[in-house]
Amino acid sequence: MRQLLDGGVTVIAVDLLYQGEFLPNGLDRLEKARRVDDPKNARDAACFTYGYNPPVFAQRVRDVLSAVRVAKGRLPGARDAPPNSWPHDVDLVGLDGGAAWALAAKAEARTEVSRVAVDTDGFRFAKIRSIDDPDFWPGVAKYGDILALLAFDNDGQLGVAGEGPAGPDIVAPLAMVEGVHDPFIKIKASFFAGPADQRDTKLIRWLLQ
Repeated sequence: MRQLLDGGVTVIAVDLLYQGEFLPNGLDRLEKARRVDDPKNARDAACFTYGYNPPVFAQRVRDVLSAVRVAKGRLPGARDAPPNSWPHDVDLVGLDGGAAWALAAKAEARTEVSRVAVDTDGFRFAKIRSIDDPDFWPGVAKYGDILALLAFDNDGQLGVAGEGPAGPDIVAPLAMVEGVHDPFIKIKASFFAGPADQRDTKLIRWLLQ
């Protein structure tokens, strides 16, 4: 954050749902999301909790989107303002577990977000083994996992660490739906490798260019 401030960037750091002051009893992170109360485990399936309730992951992405709209100046009463009247470029930075939130928010926000810098640290939704994991997002692994988010509508304005120096190719069902018939898509991004602290520094330098 110091690098961004020294570079003249205004930084908005937000506590998302169940982070910071949202956490009770001095906890430093949410270990398990709420589930439908079912003492006998007769309904131990995601559909009974998430059929009507958005997962914590989706609520956190919504919090990121709220911060983006505040940063853009799209406060109540200005929702119909044309994009060229928005006063600021807004970039997203997702580090230390925040990559997936930033990428999902960019996919929803589209042109409201200019650039995204993330360190995925190899995260995959498919590796989640419990439906009460706070990062559980129903169905996402079926449609390309975090790689689909990396490939989605970024126009090359994406800095990525945690995926190696060249980045992965992706077999993207989403792209097939949108008419791209080549099953392998090269993610358009700048990739950064190295130890975690070096990757973060490289990402911030890229963002400040």
